[in-house]
Parts: sequence; structure tokens; C-alpha cells
Amino acid sequence: MFRFILAIMLLATLPALAEPMPRSLFFSGDELAQINAAVAEEPLAGGKDAALRLGAIMYLAPDRWTVWLQDRAFRPDTRDERISIVSVTPASVTLTVTSPLTGQRQTVTLHPNQSYNLLTGVSSF
Repeated sequence: MFRFILAIMLLATLPALAEPMPRSLFFSGDELAQINAAVAEEPLAGGKDAALRLGAIMYLAPDRWTVWLQDRAFRPDTRDERISIVSVTPASVTLTVTSPLTGQRQTVTLHPNQSYNLLTGVSSF
């Protein structure tokens, strides 16, 4: 008898299983279309160059450190035309950077996993 009831319950769920699964548990189809359209739009002027990101700091001494900016390792002897490192501590990096749009130099202090938007002046973790 138990198997018979179980079989009926399984058969009752077949129409629900035949329906396609939703593409998102949180958004409707219209909302997904709006999100996809927004993601596909052109980035703001300056694009990736407008965001400055400090990934990590490996600090051994005032003259022995490595910082990862824009997924690139910078050491005391590293030279870059846009970025000049002013000082490094175990917790932060102070640097000057040339804005991609204005060409002006800005001084910025970043902590690991922090980003700074050169166009808006907004920093975020």
C-alpha cells in the first residue's frame, strides 16, 4: 500500500517536473533582461583604467616589500609611468597616480582589497 501511495505522489509531481526551471530564483524574466542589458552597456569613460585596486601587501622592512596593484607586483625598484609609490606600511600604501582622463596627479592611500575610482573619488572594499 505504501508503494502505491508513493507512486501516485510521484506521478502527481510529473507535470511540475516537466516545466522548465526558472533561470533565477530571485529575479523575474523582465528583471533578468534589464540586468543583462545594463551589464552589456558600454563602461564609463576611463573604463578599467579609472579603477585602482590594491590586492595585497607583503611587508618585510621599509625597503623590502611587495604590493599588488592592478594585479601587478610593485617593489621598491618598480617604475611605472602612471603610478608612483610614496610609502608602504604593513597596513596601507600611499601612492600618486595620474588620472586617465584629466592627466592630473592624485595622492591616494589604499588598504589591502580596497579599490579607488579615480573619476569619482569613491573608495570601496
